[in-house]
Amino acid sequence: MTAIILSRVQNNNKHPPEPVIPATAGIHEPSPLPRHLDSRLRGNDKSFWITRGGPAHRRAAGFTLLELMITLAVLVILTMIAVPSMTNLIRDARLSTQTDLLVNTLNTARIEAIKQRKNMTICAANNPNTATACGGAGLWSNGVIIYDPADVAVVKRLPFPAGVTVDSASSSVVFNATIGSAAAVTFTLCAPERRQQVVNVLPSGRVTKSMGNTTCS
Repeated sequence: MTAIILSRVQNNNKHPPEPVIPATAGIHEPSPLPRHLDSRLRGNDKSFWITRGGPAHRRAAGFTLLELMITLAVLVILTMIAVPSMTNLIRDARLSTQTDLLVNTLNTARIEAIKQRKNMTICAANNPNTATACGGAGLWSNGVIIYDPADVAVVKRLPFPAGVTVDSASSSVVFNATIGSAAAVTFTLCAPERRQQVVNVLPSGRVTKSMGNTTCS
């Protein structure tokens, strides 16, 4: 009997039992995170989530009400600063443009006087768009015309826009037919709260433009 039991034990030793395969065998487990990332995750490091598009990053993507109110306040302040400057810039540009047009009209009258060998008159007109004759000295702000007294005809018309005033002590400027000379005449052009511009007609007929020292009211 003892011999039989020993024989079975020897046989069992020749064929060892098959190893037990765990239930998780064949499933690939993820490799552990590096130590510095694992500690940041476990420590609830908010900067980690912000840099990786986590919930904290999504919350910071928009504007808060306070930020929006501050932005609007800054825009209002900048607008209040910029609007007056822009208005003054427009007035300066308009005044300079009308001054240049007057200078050009005076030079045109002088050239026509020399070219046609007859006097040419620049004068104020009540309505420069329809006038057929010169008006009074107090009408310069309405506009001017180049008038040919020999042919009783208007050669050129120049109306002035609202917001620009033109003044002169003379009622007209006459360029004579020889060398285009004329009596000395001074024009002052103004726009509200801007420095006046001065146009001078010299006895030689030459026309000059300069900036005055007076601020218009």
